[in-house]
Amino acid sequence: MTTLEQRVSRLEGGYEHLATKADLADLRADLKTDISRVESRLEAKLASLESRLLRWMIAMVMTSIIVATSVATFIQGFVD
Repeated sequence: MTTLEQRVSRLEGGYEHLATKADLADLRADLKTDISRVESRLEAKLASLESRLLRWMIAMVMTSIIVATSVATFIQGFVD
């Protein structure tokens, strides 16, 4: 018959490959750091895209105004 110590030592030997609470805590800390870095990069990219979109929209509005003015002037020349 096996003793309690033998049974416990066999169980402990079988679980050496499993993570400990400390391992999991380290992993969580690493993941939080990585997520923070990714969030920072995404925020910077989003800010860049927003400014490009705003510049594009302003350019389109200005172009529309110029084209509309040119067409109105052209038509006005035929009417007068």
